[in-house]
Amino acid sequence: MAPLTGFSLTSNTTSNGDGTYTTDVPTNLLGGLLGLGTELEIAFVAEHESGWQSKPASVASNAGLLGGIGGNCRNLT
Repeated sequence: MAPLTGFSLTSNTTSNGDGTYTTDVPTNLLGGLLGLGTELEIAFVAEHESGWQSKPASVASNAGLLGGIGGNCRNLT
């Protein structure tokens, strides 16, 4: 697995105020990484300073065509 170069999880994640968070991965980033018709799988894990880790929450995303047309994201877990 390789890191997303040029992508900041911190600056692309916002709190929704209800205990949940939303992370946006720009379609231009996905398109540049994937090429057309390819999926990227992303898994998020919450970790407490005590060492506890949550189970991974995984999604698969396809950037679609130019401008995100035909793109999708689906939950894997």
